[in-house]
Amino acid sequence: MKRSLPTWVWIGLGVAVVLLGLILPSRGPDLDSGSTYSRKPAGYGAWYAYMEQRGTPVQRWQRPLSALETLQEPITLIRIFPDLRSADWGETRPWVEAGHRLILLGLRAPVADVPFRTEQDTSKGPVLIQTRRRHRLVESEFIRLGEGDLAVVWQPYGAGQAGRGESGLVAAVTPHIAANAYQDAPGNFAFLADLATEFGRPVWVDEYLHGHRDAEEKETLPLTSPWAYLWQSPVSLLLIQSAVLGLALIWGFNHWRGRLITLRAPPVDNTITQIESLAGLLARAGSTDFVLHLVGQAEQRQLQRHLGLGRDLLAPERLLELWQASGRPRQPLERLLVRTTDPRRIPPNELQQWLRDWQRIRHQLQAPADLKQ
Repeated sequence: MKRSLPTWVWIGLGVAVVLLGLILPSRGPDLDSGSTYSRKPAGYGAWYAYMEQRGTPVQRWQRPLSALETLQEPITLIRIFPDLRSADWGETRPWVEAGHRLILLGLRAPVADVPFRTEQDTSKGPVLIQTRRRHRLVESEFIRLGEGDLAVVWQPYGAGQAGRGESGLVAAVTPHIAANAYQDAPGNFAFLADLATEFGRPVWVDEYLHGHRDAEEKETLPLTSPWAYLWQSPVSLLLIQSAVLGLALIWGFNHWRGRLITLRAPPVDNTITQIESLAGLLARAGSTDFVLHLVGQAEQRQLQRHLGLGRDLLAPERLLELWQASGRPRQPLERLLVRTTDPRRIPPNELQQWLRDWQRIRHQLQAPADLKQ
């Protein structure tokens, strides 16, 4: 008997479907994190509105970094992205040294032995920091926010060419210093606003980093195939999850009662097959006379063999005399032998009764002698 799969197998299958549905569609970091268009907790939509309310609106940069060279007026550009590599600002070094300012939020840094949640005192009020990552200062760097030589916000190459902090790079280990999640911490919004407007320059936020393109940039983008578009859209997530779930269900339904057992074909008994075929043919032809003659002779031989009279068929009268001499009644056997010696076509019910009578005769032969009287 087949057994069903254990419960733990079904639980493991369900967990695998969930994990595959969550892991397979992942194709990189969330581009909305740090975007001024985003209302998510990691977005900067609230800080963007805060800057507009205080009269220092932020512009959105939606072109590649290489296009920064076309700007003549010094600006402050903010780039916000989780886990930025230090190489991400190397290509802007000539632009920064020309007098512009670059603020990087989310630069990589190791975990330090400090509390996860701290409040840093600044001139704009306490700034809430929720990370243990810190940058350890080296020579020619100075801290803007942190503890001792462990910096949350710092300037990597010191005073720069135009005086202390007037030009150069400002970096932070956390990309969420003024994210939407910190609207109840006013010091965070004010601290980043002070960094951005420190020298009264126009403030830009890099939205190209988050997948946003201006009209001119969109015209220069190469055309993508419909398949590439679907892969980048949420539809691909639904398709992948549906495919994983469908394969799991197909596998489950095919194994819900355990391993498949191949059934062996029963051996063919040619004798029984031939007898059944002949019986079916005779029944369709209505040849009851042939059955009476053939079966009657076989039953008479069996009766004679039991009485020790040999295999040669005896005359009905002789057989009846010997049968009666053995102390058995004459009439039942006589009715059977009449049908055998003079076979005629009879209805099926009479044929069945005739066969039952022969069976009764065989039982009498097997009964003890004291029961025959």
